[in-house]
Amino acid sequence: MNRSKFAEYSERRRDERAGVFIIERQDETHFTLNHHPYELLVNHKDAFQVDALADRFSTVLSKYDYIVGDWGFDQLRLRGFYAPENRLYTSERGVETIEDYLFEECNFGCAYFIVRNQDVQVPRYLNRRRGPSTKERRFSSRNNHHPRVRRLKSGYRSQKM
Repeated sequence: MNRSKFAEYSERRRDERAGVFIIERQDETHFTLNHHPYELLVNHKDAFQVDALADRFSTVLSKYDYIVGDWGFDQLRLRGFYAPENRLYTSERGVETIEDYLFEECNFGCAYFIVRNQDVQVPRYLNRRRGPSTKERRFSSRNNHHPRVRRLKSGYRSQKM
C-alpha cells in the first residue's frame, strides 16, 4: 500500500468515525465519553485534547481502569492498564507499569495524559457463569445411573465398598 492510498484510507476512516464518540466536559478533570464517566489524573505538557481522544477512542478501552494517551509524531496513541482489583489484572498490564511504559515505549519527553475510568465495563464473555469442565461432565454423566459403581482406567467396573 503506497503512501497516498494509506492517507486516503485513514481520511475515509476518520470521516466514518466522526461523531461516534461524544465527549462532554463537566469540569477541568471530569468528563463523560458516551455517558461513561472518566477523570483526568495527569495532563503532562497539556496533552489532553478532547477532539483527539474522541477520534482515537475505541470501545475496547472501556474495560481498562486507566488509559494513557501519548503523543508521538503528531499522533495520539492510547493504551489501557488495569487496577489490581480488576479481574483482568496482570502484572504486565497493571497500573504500576505505567511509568515503565512511558519511559520505554514512548518518545523521550513526549506529552501524555492519564485518565481513570470510573465505570469499567467488563467484557460479556467474562460475566458468563462457568459450569463443569468437559472431563467433569463426562465422568459425572457416565456414573449418574450407577452411583455405587466406579470405572477403572482399564474400562472394567469395580464395586465400591
